[in-house]
Amino acid sequence: MSLIYSGKSLDECLDNASKELNLLKEEIKYKIIKEKHSLISKKFEIQVEEFQLDSSNFKSSFKGDIKTNNKEHNSILYNQLIRSSVENGAKVESGKIIVTDNDLGEITIKSCDNIKLYINGELCNEKRAYKVTQFDKISYKGVKTEASKNVKITISKDKMEAYICIEYIPEYIYKLKDKPNLMNLALKAMKIQGDLPVKYKRNIKTK
Repeated sequence: MSLIYSGKSLDECLDNASKELNLLKEEIKYKIIKEKHSLISKKFEIQVEEFQLDSSNFKSSFKGDIKTNNKEHNSILYNQLIRSSVENGAKVESGKIIVTDNDLGEITIKSCDNIKLYINGELCNEKRAYKVTQFDKISYKGVKTEASKNVKITISKDKMEAYICIEYIPEYIYKLKDKPNLMNLALKAMKIQGDLPVKYKRNIKTK
């Protein structure tokens, strides 16, 4: 089966194919079927010749050829094939862990540093992977560091003057980084800066 994608450059063609097929550009097998250059514009067309589904993610089969005469119809059928594969596993989307279990294989989740993972109310060991299904209750808490102040006082060599330096350190909260659908999901945390501590007020005394 094959699909046609066009664009002003080869990279744009691959971007379009990548978005529609949910594939990395490096994974797409293609050939250039049209390349036009003029003084004011360029046009490329590529033909995606082959797409191999991972057998561990996709166990059903599709019989028959997909015709390329109707590109829209072809794209819909092709995406249905892909969707049946990629929508099985676990992913992180907008900070939420989502599990889609279509009985196409074992799905596991492994936690990471600065993230406390809970499955059905039980705290997980971050060093091991846990088998999960879409019926499990999965939640997490990110480690939070409190805002703080560091005060450093130095005195001049003649001991006639003193200097004070205040460092304000903001709070940090760890949240989950989004990850695509995977059969073996390894969580990854990202560090988000929060509020600064309340600053000291300077009191000026006048005589």
